[in-house]
Amino acid sequence: MNLRTDIGPYALFVEGFHDEEFFRSLINNLDHSVGDTVNIVRYEGRSKLRLAVERILSALRGRETQALGIVIDADSDAKGSWNAVRELLSELTFDPEMTASAPPPDGYVGTCNIAGHSVKFGIWIMPDNIRQGQLEDFVLQMVPRSDVVRPHAKQYILSLPDSIVEPNSVQLSKHIAHAWLSAYYPGWGFSDALEGGQLDIDANVPALSKLKLWVSRLYSSL
Repeated sequence: MNLRTDIGPYALFVEGFHDEEFFRSLINNLDHSVGDTVNIVRYEGRSKLRLAVERILSALRGRETQALGIVIDADSDAKGSWNAVRELLSELTFDPEMTASAPPPDGYVGTCNIAGHSVKFGIWIMPDNIRQGQLEDFVLQMVPRSDVVRPHAKQYILSLPDSIVEPNSVQLSKHIAHAWLSAYYPGWGFSDALEGGQLDIDANVPALSKLKLWVSRLYSSL
């Protein structure tokens, strides 16, 4: 697990490598000063979330931390992911009073106390706090309509036998997104597509607009 103990005053914890690089690039594109300050740390998937939070709290105690965010995939159930995080934080006595039984549509931002000082705390459920899915569902919304690769990537994935890719699986977008990415940057990440202009940072889609506002709310003290 790539969890550094020196996380600095502003941090965002994400699931995996693609999330880590994508969010680093995305936040830097939104605001270079913020992007240079927020430390993006990956916790290697939901199965490692408990260990991640335990180590996060250990690292934060005694520090003048100002803002901390966690991004987790909805997978098949955004509400279920929200409650899993909420219950885990409560168990570990890191409770920012997240009383709602479902994630706020615009992402959660609140405050809590760690080692006697106030910390701004946020949670974003990929892709949009409402629908099932993950990072790849969010990324596909940033692909311009004029992109010539995406329809071919989708056609290719849907042409595969159901035993390889289930057409109704929550993982379908993941397959399509990585097939699309491989045409431009084989073996690379979505951050490269963002930097290279294949993803539209100004796309007029609700999920991107909401995420921009969530990042601004969470790190507005910077």
